[in-house]
Amino acid sequence: MDFLVHAIMLVLGSIISICIYLIPGHHGSRLVRGIQESRIILRNSDLKSRAEPNGRLVTAFGINNAFTTTHPEYHKSFVRQAKELIRINDDEWSTFAMTAANIVDHDLTSLRYDPNIEALPLVNFVQSLVFRIVIVKFFPGSGIPSAEDTYSGEGPLKLLTDKEELLRKLHSVIHPHTQERRSTQVSGEDNPLNWILPAYETLWRVVLHCFLEVRFRAIPPDSHIYRTTIEHFFAQPCQLTFDTLLSPAGVTVKNIVDESLRLYPPTRRINRQLPLEEVAIDIEYLHRDANTWGIDTLRFLPARWSMKRFTKDGYMPFGMGSFECPAKNKFGPMMIGVLVGALMGGVGEGLRSSWMGFLGMCLDLVRLRGGERRMLG
Repeated sequence: MDFLVHAIMLVLGSIISICIYLIPGHHGSRLVRGIQESRIILRNSDLKSRAEPNGRLVTAFGINNAFTTTHPEYHKSFVRQAKELIRINDDEWSTFAMTAANIVDHDLTSLRYDPNIEALPLVNFVQSLVFRIVIVKFFPGSGIPSAEDTYSGEGPLKLLTDKEELLRKLHSVIHPHTQERRSTQVSGEDNPLNWILPAYETLWRVVLHCFLEVRFRAIPPDSHIYRTTIEHFFAQPCQLTFDTLLSPAGVTVKNIVDESLRLYPPTRRINRQLPLEEVAIDIEYLHRDANTWGIDTLRFLPARWSMKRFTKDGYMPFGMGSFECPAKNKFGPMMIGVLVGALMGGVGEGLRSSWMGFLGMCLDLVRLRGGERRMLG
């Protein structure tokens, strides 16, 4: 992976961790785990109650988007622009699928024959894929950031304390064909992180966990069904193939994605500042509550969505109410399906995963005789 891309991804991940940790009251917030109370709070939220818990994003990195603003007109404008940006027709979905597949194939091919790399951390690999697709989608003139060199290095961490350096690096990715020295005094509305952070954070964890469930954790018969279903969708990605049963087992790609969003919601907790306290709506708890989902609630079971033996009131991976994520109905779920499809196509039968200490879940790269490298299966 190119050092620049890796640097930015390290920073993005650390930004989120640090900002979540530093948000005032985050650790002292009252947890809300009742469905009805959660829905009432979200339904009655206003801009101020949403923006205050996100204040550290403004302070640390100058972010000014729908999550941080208290100005109604700017909020409306941002959401309207977001809806325009995420509107994709069937031909564009095919293009995104091809782009994602090319990224995966290129990276795996480069890394397999790199004698200096013996293990590929899956988190880094998925983050890289999602980051580049987000850049391509939201900054279409940028092209695809390269991915050539390394998955390691401590140097990028210094960017955590240097907003100006981070913005310079982002500018070089988003505007690769200009030599202009971008001013680092980027106003809030022009900050590229306004768009990158919400999309990137919405996607990468769900894509990672969905891929792991389908490719490595499911028992062989179920894995075969899931993989065949995703492959059929990926060959012709559109709303019809996303929603339609493609196998006798009665599982759709939508079912697979919905189950991934249930077990691994993009936002584990949604914070709101109420008049007398800050609350944290425990989305992860609501999505895993056995009273709603049954005794098999912790099991990855896409078929539960065709059985419909539960109420969806407790299912809110994209929030709800007036601040419901505009990517909920199509863009978010479809993009998850496309990215998982690209990973499934690239990580073939000969590849296996293993846990490698601080690196986390990795794909093992093992040198074989003749100089060839493949993943042992």
